[in-house]
Amino acid sequence: MLLEGKKLLITGVLTPQSIAFAAAKSVQEQGAEIVLTNFGRTVSLTQKTAKRLPTTPDVLEMDANSDEQIAAVCVELRRRWGRLDGGDGPQPVDRRGPAPDAICISRLYHSRPR
Repeated sequence: MLLEGKKLLITGVLTPQSIAFAAAKSVQEQGAEIVLTNFGRTVSLTQKTAKRLPTTPDVLEMDANSDEQIAAVCVELRRRWGRLDGGDGPQPVDRRGPAPDAICISRLYHSRPR
């Protein structure tokens, strides 16, 4: 399988009709292990929808505008996998550039073995 053994972070899965759901399903079918994120009241929708994927992934709370939540997800992914092979969604930025704690996920991704 094309993505066998890859570790991916997928954001924005709300319903089985969402593009993010189709992406999550596709990468799982290609062998990737995934974690989903969402935030606030939408976390429960994501957890419900996640059960419709081939393998039910964990759902972590992460608001892309919250440095603290991004840092917490980064810590969890580092603990869990030690690396991140890819993901979807925008890099959190403000007009000064990437938020200091927000770049941890990018660093985790770029520190993966090639």
